[in-house]
Amino acid sequence: MPRMLPALLFCTSLGASLLACHRKEPPQKSASAEAAADLANGMYLATGIFPTMTAAETSAGESRILTDRYIYDPPSERPPPRYVAIDATQYVPFVFETAPRATLDPNGRTILSIALDANHTERLKEFTTRHLGKSTAMVVGGELVSVHKIKEPITGGKLQITSCGADVCKVLHSRLVGTD
Repeated sequence: MPRMLPALLFCTSLGASLLACHRKEPPQKSASAEAAADLANGMYLATGIFPTMTAAETSAGESRILTDRYIYDPPSERPPPRYVAIDATQYVPFVFETAPRATLDPNGRTILSIALDANHTERLKEFTTRHLGKSTAMVVGGELVSVHKIKEPITGGKLQITSCGADVCKVLHSRLVGTD
């Protein structure tokens, strides 16, 4: 039986870079970020990335605004917050077929491999094909975890999660398998 994926960060396709991380600035808590608790864990279409809440509110239209707090980066390495507008109707829920698997790359950093449930494979393919070249926001537990650019369609429902900065995949793996 598939389990809801409780966390996800830094996706790429197996064997090829799929989603390019674009980390520029980090976060503070905002009222809109707290209101995101109703969002399912998933990959959402990012409709804009803004340096201030005022800029986001002025430009985002009907989009939801989430604050990127860079929650997995060490506090000393966090840049200032950024505000990401998302389309809450354009997303792929995180539901996986098998337990996530952690391995190490040649530099000793954790790589997290995930296989989405077969019921969500086609949805992921359609989403990444339709939004090729656009940004996605990874939302887990109502919080924006990371933002990535879709570099190619994801087919087969298999993702590799790699780190843009700190070795956050180790933390994510423990959350996914329930050992934290």
